[in-house]
Amino acid sequence: MGAGAMSLAVRVEAHAAAAEMFENATVRVATLRLGEAAVIWSQTAQLVSSADPLRWAATSVLELVRLPPDDYVIRVTLEGADGRVLGPQARVLSRPGARLRP
Repeated sequence: MGAGAMSLAVRVEAHAAAAEMFENATVRVATLRLGEAAVIWSQTAQLVSSADPLRWAATSVLELVRLPPDDYVIRVTLEGADGRVLGPQARVLSRPGARLRP
């Protein structure tokens, strides 16, 4: 990620054993400071089907101008219609000017 980046596209692909798992499912993208539990910012991303009914994708744009230099965790969660978490994923994002915490 370049120092002048204003936004970051977060794309996630989901695979399932049955296409029904995607019915009314929601993808939630949350931003947290590394090492902290409080969510700073959260938004949903719409799941979009592909030619393969067992593979779906979602994209969300993270506005980096909202985040001062620091280390963050971007957590993506796929939630079923019943609220059950089907597939959490997390990645660390380091904004320029920040150092990864030990």
